[in-house]
Amino acid sequence: MNKYKLSKKRKDGLRRIIALRDIPSTGVEKGDLGGLLKKYHNLSQKGDCWIYRHARVFGYAQVFEHAQVYEQAWVYGHARVHGQAQVFEDARVHGYARVYGHARVYGGSWTCTPLQIIGGKFTVQVSSPTEISIGCQTRTVGWWRNEENWAEMVEDESITNEEVEELRDAFEYVAKRMRTATVNQPKENEK
Repeated sequence: MNKYKLSKKRKDGLRRIIALRDIPSTGVEKGDLGGLLKKYHNLSQKGDCWIYRHARVFGYAQVFEHAQVYEQAWVYGHARVHGQAQVFEDARVHGYARVYGHARVYGGSWTCTPLQIIGGKFTVQVSSPTEISIGCQTRTVGWWRNEENWAEMVEDESITNEEVEELRDAFEYVAKRMRTATVNQPKENEK
């Protein structure tokens, strides 16, 4: 049995979801009004995923499994939110972003798609619109661009030159996708 239906289309093209049955794990009861969607594709009928009253999911974005989107959060573009992930407050998840597992995305919007690279010795991820984390170190894009910092990593952390090359390749890949990468230069106190 389907868990929701869509109301009539509003002027902005979005439609409100209406619960067709109780979803106990989410506190949703039959007849409750949920958030706004563009089409059925945006919210799975399976699992206990839900989009609450003021949240929006549109474009080709999808919410499925046990994920929840609430408050004034928006998920759009080709983004996917699944697992037990939560997107809330004024967060904007868009582009080709993937939010999953037990991740929680909240606050204001990112200026770029969150990105994470897993598979090498180090995990590389965009930590904020101006920072990149490699392993357990979070630094500005400018810090990672500074050649002296790479040399210090080899000396201080006992990583090999091959590992430095792997890190540089991953950094360059991530930095190209960040809008701020071209404007962040190392500051004197970050050298």
